Amino acid sequence: MRMVIPACCALLVTWSLTPQQRLIISDPAGKALHVLDPKRKASFRIVADRGRCLGEPMGVAVDAADNIYIADAARGLVVVFDHNGSFLRYIGNYHGEPQYARPTGIAIDPESAAHLSHRHSPQSGFYYGSRGQCD
Repeated sequence: MRMVIPACCALLVTWSLTPQQRLIISDPAGKALHVLDPKRKASFRIVADRGRCLGEPMGVAVDAADNIYIADAARGLVVVFDHNGSFLRYIGNYHGEPQYARPTGIAIDPESAAHLSHRHSPQSGFYYGSRGQCD
């Protein structure tokens, strides 16, 4: 199988491999994420839609349910999409105000806690539960 890698890879900041063996690549210059699926020989991009945009997608992580978490440095929050690229929610947006200072890295641990690296704290963590609460 031959896949064409997007031009963004020259500016590759982070990538993540999903449980389904899909490769997700952040593209800060293009304000997008690229999802490459070699098993299905398919790919798609996550970009702005219906008023939801990516300012500077830096870090990317995937949870056990294959949801995609994006640390958006320009917007100061985390954007969550499902495995198909449909918007689910923002994390770190309190009444329109961002809660994080230039988040650049994110990781999801086995207990579903997201660990975020941002300007004020290189290791901060939060848990986003199934009911949508932050602890």
